[in-house]
Amino acid sequence: MLSLIRDYLYGGVDQSLAGNGGPGCSAFRSPTRKIYETVLLGGISLFIFKYCSQNLRKGKSPSSSFMSPTRQLVLVLFCIMFGIQIGFKFATRTLIYLFQPCHMLTCLQIYLLASPEHQYTEHIFRLHIGLLQGPLLAVLFPVLDTFYLPFETEMYWIQHIAILLVPFYLASQGYPYQHSVEINFSLITYGIFLFYHMFIVQPLSLISGVNVSTVLCPAPTDPFYGPNYMVHAVWHQAVVMSGVIYIYAKLLPIVQKKMMTTK
Repeated sequence: MLSLIRDYLYGGVDQSLAGNGGPGCSAFRSPTRKIYETVLLGGISLFIFKYCSQNLRKGKSPSSSFMSPTRQLVLVLFCIMFGIQIGFKFATRTLIYLFQPCHMLTCLQIYLLASPEHQYTEHIFRLHIGLLQGPLLAVLFPVLDTFYLPFETEMYWIQHIAILLVPFYLASQGYPYQHSVEINFSLITYGIFLFYHMFIVQPLSLISGVNVSTVLCPAPTDPFYGPNYMVHAVWHQAVVMSGVIYIYAKLLPIVQKKMMTTK
């Protein structure tokens, strides 16, 4: 039974492809370096959670939880899209890739679309905005050499573009789907990013030998390829995340204002 689970999790991963995993990728960072970087980055994330979460204002409880037919349709289409992606992972025996941040972000957006609004909805919505740097980078720098099933590449583009567009649809619904640049939210989002990679993705990758989200070794095309690639990722992902937070803070209010004028 355990061997069957392992087979479906990562039995189909081609570790001969550069950057996919394997012994060479797993050994790219020394054990000592893994420990130092995990303690440092994990410590930063926990420090952020402790001090910034105390300064988050409590959200207001929305007065209505009505789900329009349009929203139900968006939710159904989004679930079908993600269901197809899960089917691809089963077919190729690469379920471990469902732990890629973009798939986790898809699950979070399904929750935002499906769940009735509550006092924490605004927090969840605002925190997830910075994490959109993942799908944005996936669109700008796509990695498609592992796709070979019919329509698999097309679904890659559909999913990542849809992830970037869903916040605009949610913003059109008005409160609590609001976003602005606020340092505490931005830092906590960054802390979530670090924590997820260090304490969830990295252990899975170390056990399986699969380079999920490049936590074992850098991608061959990484401009900072080398022993310090993880350190460089800390600052350049922070820069991209800050840019995404700022761009959405400028664009989402425009969508909300336009929807208010058309109602």
